[in-house]
Amino acid sequence: MMVPLSSYTLLVIVVVCIVSSSRAIPNQRPILLELYDATHGSGWVEQSLWGTAADECTWWGVACTPPTLGDVTAIDLRNNSLAGTLPSSLGDMYTLRHLLLQNNRINGTLPSNLGGLNQLIQLRLDYNRMTGTIPTAFGGLVSLNTLLLNANMLDGTLPDTLGSCTSLVDFEIPSNAFSGPIPSTFSNLTNLVWFYAWANQLTG
Repeated sequence: MMVPLSSYTLLVIVVVCIVSSSRAIPNQRPILLELYDATHGSGWVEQSLWGTAADECTWWGVACTPPTLGDVTAIDLRNNSLAGTLPSSLGDMYTLRHLLLQNNRINGTLPSNLGGLNQLIQLRLDYNRMTGTIPTAFGGLVSLNTLLLNANMLDGTLPDTLGSCTSLVDFEIPSNAFSGPIPSTFSNLTNLVWFYAWANQLTG
């Protein structure tokens, strides 16, 4: 036997549908929940409202434009005891402008599809436990102003494609295990002010 829905329930369903369809990324909530699960959110220092029915724009460390019922533009979970790996689905959150995850215990590799975030301005993953190389796809971060990967366990050579990140002002990679020459394409980085790379095996 079907139970008729109340007017209030119908109104809630309609509002949710309208909000979801008006957002640039209708599935931003499941992406955030995947980040929460992949980095052991139950152990975070601060996790206020995460996973609740509240609008994800009100979850701790999440900012949206507009501030309520908007698109996620910033995730700031620095110093919050994140542990685990970054889900590749973060690369689908193409409205993201600031991804600040420094000073945690994140491991695994840098998801290559983060390189599709062409509105991203800041990417901070310094002081974590990341391994592997910088993906060549990071050359697609054309709006990137700040890239900080200090104090991880990254290795390999620096990809030539980073020379396409012409908005880059601050690029820091000290205390990793990078090797090989500094790409000649870095001469394209005419806005670069800070480039720190000590405690690696780079040449040139």
